[in-house]
Amino acid sequence: MLKKNTLANFILRNVIAFSIVFVVLGVVILHMMNSSAYSETDSELKDISWSDQLVASEVERAAIKNANEYFAQDPYDRDETGRSDDRFTSQIILWSADGTILNPYSLGNRFDVMSQFKPDAKLGVITEHAVREGADIYVSPTDGIRLKEKVHSGSARTSYFRSVTIPYPTDADPFAASLGLSKVQVIINVDQIKHAQSSFRTALVVCMIFFGALAALLSVGLAFLNMQPILAAYKKQQEFVSNASHEIRTPLAILQNQLEGLFKKPTATIMDEADKIGIALGEVRRLDKLTGDLLTVSRVDDGRLKLETTLVDPEIALGDMLSNYAELADSQEREFSFDVAAGALHTDLNYLKQILTILIDNAMKYSSDGDSVSVEGGLAGRFYSFKVADTGVGISDKDKKRIFDRFYRVDTSHSGNGNGIGLSIAAELSKVLGYKLDVYDNKPKGVVFEIRVPI
Repeated sequence: MLKKNTLANFILRNVIAFSIVFVVLGVVILHMMNSSAYSETDSELKDISWSDQLVASEVERAAIKNANEYFAQDPYDRDETGRSDDRFTSQIILWSADGTILNPYSLGNRFDVMSQFKPDAKLGVITEHAVREGADIYVSPTDGIRLKEKVHSGSARTSYFRSVTIPYPTDADPFAASLGLSKVQVIINVDQIKHAQSSFRTALVVCMIFFGALAALLSVGLAFLNMQPILAAYKKQQEFVSNASHEIRTPLAILQNQLEGLFKKPTATIMDEADKIGIALGEVRRLDKLTGDLLTVSRVDDGRLKLETTLVDPEIALGDMLSNYAELADSQEREFSFDVAAGALHTDLNYLKQILTILIDNAMKYSSDGDSVSVEGGLAGRFYSFKVADTGVGISDKDKKRIFDRFYRVDTSHSGNGNGIGLSIAAELSKVLGYKLDVYDNKPKGVVFEIRVPI
């Protein structure tokens, strides 16, 4: 259930994140394109509309042509379908006050399209138009000039234009006065820009669909990758809880058994039941140590381990602790020796002692009567090296790969009251302190644990 729900959440979050990125990117790109696509066109519109020479030339040409009664030539130059092939970019239309086009012959075969325009309502403001081309268009005579009455065309199409209309003063221009000119409209065809925008939007949509599908696949892959450490941590937590429960259950069961035995003999003295009381106290001490170890593990996992780094001379700081182990080894018929050289280490002394205690206890536990345990310390290049060696049963290569796992025991017949968590604590504390902890064989038998502390 955890895997399915968490995986689904990861996939959903990744898909949403990728979708937001693609949508925002698409909107930004479209906005940038739309804002820049017409910049040159609008600039050209303004240049033409405010060019006195161009407008005056068009007014003069219209006035001269309109002075003739009839133009025999057909201003429309179409193919057999009736459609003009003259695709233009810009055109000037002269308008009278009543909305009549005053320069139809200047428009030539563009008249069927231009006749659909009206002067822009807002003067001086650029406006966009969509004009249907190809439909049957009826043209009325203009200023006594007879134009074609009907233009037949093929299939209809839509053309797009941008225009600007400005008022035209007739006071100083006799040609404009003779025409009855009121307004001048400049029109530019923007079909190519529209088609480019349409193609770009289509390509953008296709790309977004493609990359959206790719993002979905990546989301699934990323979700699986993100799930691996979570599943590993969850599995590790389950194993930890299961093993910790097992380790706690054993001493509790022993305690319960011993205490219930005391209740069965209410008249017995303490001396009579000293063995049972001793066993119970031993299990209490075991529980106390296990609780301390579990607390240390919890602090390491949560990152709540507080380090108190000081300048430590191992020869002085560790002398008393190692001397106590020498006395303990004598009582267990083992040989214990230590040789720790002077040095200057910036480290947490309490955690350094805890790591060494774990390693020495482990060496004592897995050695037998007559075996030896030694601790050596000295400079080794950029490190200060501690070596805890024993001549006990040793550790197989297979077990070396797992001895730092929590609750892992190499050999239960030699484990005594151990709980299999000590070496994992030593490894995790070493990692937090920046030490390097290694294990290798001691010749001819036994094992060596080496801690290298950075100087």
